Amino acid sequence: MKSKILIATALFGCVLGAGAQNYTMKVQTKDKGLQIIKASDIEKVTFEPANGDVETIGAKRMATYLKGLPIANGLARDNGSALISGRGEPVNLSTETSNKVPGEDTNGFPGYRITKTTKYKLTTGYNEIALFNPTADILYPGCVLKGNTIANGTYAAITDAQTGPVTFSISLAPENMQDASRCTQTYPNIRMSDYQKAMADWANISFHDCANVLIEDIHKVDNEKEFAFKFGFGVKSPIVDVAGNLGLNFNKRKHHLIARIIQKGPSVTVDFPRSGTLLESVPKDLLDDYQPVYVSSINYGRMLFICLDTDAKETDAKQALEFAIKKIKNSGVTVDVNEEMKYKNVMSCSDMKITILGGSKQFQSLVANADLEAVKTFLSTDIPFNQLYPVSMQLRFVSDNAVACVQPADQITCSETVFVKDFKRLVVKLKVTDIEADGGKGAPINSHAIVRGTLGIKDSKSGKEQTLWNAGKDSPLYYGQGKRSFNLQEVAKFTFLHNAEEDLQDMLEDNYIEFLPHLTNEKIAFRGVYEHQIKVPLDEVVRRFENDEPLVLQLSTGNEKWINIYIKPELRGTNKLGTQK
Repeated sequence: MKSKILIATALFGCVLGAGAQNYTMKVQTKDKGLQIIKASDIEKVTFEPANGDVETIGAKRMATYLKGLPIANGLARDNGSALISGRGEPVNLSTETSNKVPGEDTNGFPGYRITKTTKYKLTTGYNEIALFNPTADILYPGCVLKGNTIANGTYAAITDAQTGPVTFSISLAPENMQDASRCTQTYPNIRMSDYQKAMADWANISFHDCANVLIEDIHKVDNEKEFAFKFGFGVKSPIVDVAGNLGLNFNKRKHHLIARIIQKGPSVTVDFPRSGTLLESVPKDLLDDYQPVYVSSINYGRMLFICLDTDAKETDAKQALEFAIKKIKNSGVTVDVNEEMKYKNVMSCSDMKITILGGSKQFQSLVANADLEAVKTFLSTDIPFNQLYPVSMQLRFVSDNAVACVQPADQITCSETVFVKDFKRLVVKLKVTDIEADGGKGAPINSHAIVRGTLGIKDSKSGKEQTLWNAGKDSPLYYGQGKRSFNLQEVAKFTFLHNAEEDLQDMLEDNYIEFLPHLTNEKIAFRGVYEHQIKVPLDEVVRRFENDEPLVLQLSTGNEKWINIYIKPELRGTNKLGTQK
């Protein structure tokens, strides 16, 4: 037969070389019958082996053959470092800045706009791949994956491979020791359906509580690709719809920040093969000429995302998220009332969404309302194993069981237009608008304070004190009765000059407004005169004005009660020269 093929090919080659337009090729097949093809339409004729003739790598030479294959780009053998989840910090390659365009911002401050175009490379190296709505067909221990599909996030499984017996175990201790043998299971040539049987069996076992590891990180992201790289996520297809999954809108607001909390619990781990490799046979062409890897362990737990789309300063937004995480972790956060109000206002003025992976629908619906207390309850409540979520997985090379470290890299260009304040003179006006008595939850009914005295104020330049508010003979302030509003005429006014040689931000940080309370509470025997000074940096006064927030002075009235004085700032920047008062 082989000789006939060679002869026919040779004859046909001669025909093609001598006036091919006068000839046709007739091919008779069993299913389609006679087919006639013009010789002039034929470019090349080859004869390939049938699919059954594809070379298969067997168990005896598997390890040697796989070790001879190159490692795919984006993968490396781990050097023994501790497990690292994704930390893809950007490496700045270049930044270009446009010319200054003079103008005013939305608050009327003079300045200019510039556009910064930054090119940077996202690089990361992590040996534990975080998961975000992963495709279910690869998430089982012993699943073999093509090595060249890891860095790009497609994670293609080699389904036609034959594995030996795969033994895996869960890191939970059963309450009844008779169930201990069920915690380790073995399947020949494992498939997803086998693992689902094991999961169903474990769901019927009562386990002791296991220790949880809490991991947290916060990142600023500008697009879906950056999100995937910075958080070390695997499995590409679901990640492209970050907006749909997490509620981020990259076309709205200036900054986009994500806080992630991972609560890692039990894991399912594959035993190393007793001899040889995990693979016993595989068609050679399915490897794509790269070393394959396999899923060696899966970590289960819960993942929580707090996403902020905000126009606030990036530093303020990040601090607000850090504050939220501490509140969730119940780590004893103690901040003054101004700082706490600042963080809460940043979150309330931003688009915030909380997303959780793992747990019952009941808890997920509570957390969806962005209630930090509900989140705290959610994380402190034990949930059964069958409600836990796969939060990360580890890969190993089939050839030698070494941990596979993922090292993806990509280049991203981001453009951002920013407004830079630039003025020669800043006029600050302050006045008291409200006062409130707060006695906490345990304040008796009709309990009140009688505030007398004055509230002084001065600036850091002149040092001359003015009276901002005179308590006079105002009626008693009852605790828990809400704010009492004023329509006062007293206004403190200050003017600050900006030297052209001085950086404006330095000028705002170095100068401050100082409040001098000379107030007493005549309701208590020991009235206590409050002479302590409260300094507020000028840049904080500017921030409050821009966000339409009051300054809040919290003053004790004795017996663990206090009053809050609300002060409204009004600011105006100008390039007209004037004198500092």
